[in-house]
Amino acid sequence: MNIHYCVFHNYKGLIFKRHISNSHLLFIPTIDQFLYLILFGTNDHNITYGALLLKDYSFKMNVIINAQQKEFGKSFHDVESLFSICEQVGSEEYNIKLPNPGKYIKSDIHIKYYENNKVHLSGKDYYIYALDFVFDPLSPMDSIDSSNSIDLKMFEMRKLSR
Repeated sequence: MNIHYCVFHNYKGLIFKRHISNSHLLFIPTIDQFLYLILFGTNDHNITYGALLLKDYSFKMNVIINAQQKEFGKSFHDVESLFSICEQVGSEEYNIKLPNPGKYIKSDIHIKYYENNKVHLSGKDYYIYALDFVFDPLSPMDSIDSSNSIDLKMFEMRKLSR
């Protein structure tokens, strides 16, 4: 199955919406289930931490991604989809092998669940997973499709002309 790196654009403003940040999401297939994680931090040792939003059967993963795209429209983007092979190395510990790394996910992923560790986000407690991999996230200024990059170039040109 494929691992999916998705981005949710966060906007500010009611009338004039301004893109302020991205939420980085990973859909990671394991042996018979998938993990839906929101990435929230990285330490000095290249370990990225993710909060578990959903854990369900693997066959439902594409249905969930399509539902997210339908519900959030242009704010939700499936940025990168890579073929992956999962190997379970322990209870709630996985090695995800990527035969062809991508532009944003640049290496194999080692995932480990930390028991009794939770993070409190938006009024809820979420389980924490540690992901050891080389990751180059999409920045708010990066574009996803060509029309956005043209708009960004025009914006930069107008800014320089002032």
